[in-house]
Amino acid sequence: MWSADGREIYYDWDGKMFSIAVHAGKEVTFGRPSAMPITGYIQPLIRRNYDMTPDGKQFVMLFRAGPQIEVISNFIDDLKKRLPTP
Repeated sequence: MWSADGREIYYDWDGKMFSIAVHAGKEVTFGRPSAMPITGYIQPLIRRNYDMTPDGKQFVMLFRAGPQIEVISNFIDDLKKRLPTP
């Protein structure tokens, strides 16, 4: 994907994002790929599943849900309400 200003290309390689500078003059030259600190996003094999905001400042990506912790207050009282009474 091209950056908003057309000076970089962003791409996915094996679940990690990279950027590479592009210099267009008489000839097109490319800088060295640079790893970006973005991992863990959902990327299908067929098409790109990320985009950039119009101002070029943020990526829009899907991430898998992380582990969740549920806190149940008054567990014993809630349990007593759910159990049948003798």
